[in-house]
Amino acid sequence: MSGDGEATLLQQTQQRLHGLGHLADPLLICNEDHRFIVAEQMRQIGVEPNAILLEPMGRNTAPAVTVAALQATAGGSDPLLLVLAADHLIRDAA
Repeated sequence: MSGDGEATLLQQTQQRLHGLGHLADPLLICNEDHRFIVAEQMRQIGVEPNAILLEPMGRNTAPAVTVAALQATAGGSDPLLLVLAADHLIRDAA
């Protein structure tokens, strides 16, 4: 949780995107132990992920972004990726 008793850091990260147009559904990356928690937290805020990709073990950001890029381009498209860490507390989102 964020410490304020409301949205988790993951939920806050997704909610900060509200108002940005033309965004695809998110690709979320987590380890297998957290996949159901991540899915439930997105359900609670009305977000249907494009996919939840599972890391067999934490390997830091670069490998996770590589997997997301491969998933995002698998259909032949060339999308822009917005990479956001969900473990940062941002007190003034504005």
